[in-house]
Amino acid sequence: MASQPTRSDTARSPHLYDLRSEWHLPAPVEDVWAVITDLSLPVGPLPWWPGCRLTAPLASGSPPSLRTTTARLEFRSGLGYRLRVDIQPRHLLAPHLLDADAGGDLLGTGRLRLSPADGGRATVLRIEWRVRPVLPWMIRLSPVLAPLFAAAHGRVMKRGELGLAARLLDGK
Repeated sequence: MASQPTRSDTARSPHLYDLRSEWHLPAPVEDVWAVITDLSLPVGPLPWWPGCRLTAPLASGSPPSLRTTTARLEFRSGLGYRLRVDIQPRHLLAPHLLDADAGGDLLGTGRLRLSPADGGRATVLRIEWRVRPVLPWMIRLSPVLAPLFAAAHGRVMKRGELGLAARLLDGK
């Protein structure tokens, strides 16, 4: 599913993006959850998501807990710019729901919802972000380049979906 910005909230913020993606993954919900919430990832490129890298250690607290962990990620857009996004879980209902706050170059909120498909043998992962850029150049160019930014987001997300699907297939 292509990510598209919507401008339903332009009266409050003309630079607000509602971005939605739907990933179809060849593994049960629990397996998908285990990969996307893995706290043992080292700093560097995510092994299953081309163009995404972890820029700081994940584990925080003792013992490490997803609830107290901030993921500091950097995404390559494919258009020559990079975005740094801090993702802090706000609400969890494992293995089906993760609500998070976003910081860094984008401010807002996100939601990941995992639903079983194909009799529980597969998963549909719905990803929703409601964010606004804070980089001055993105704010200035948003009125003109919003469709291009959304297309770049769609490509980044598609690479994530394909990489995660391959990782889940290799893990079987």
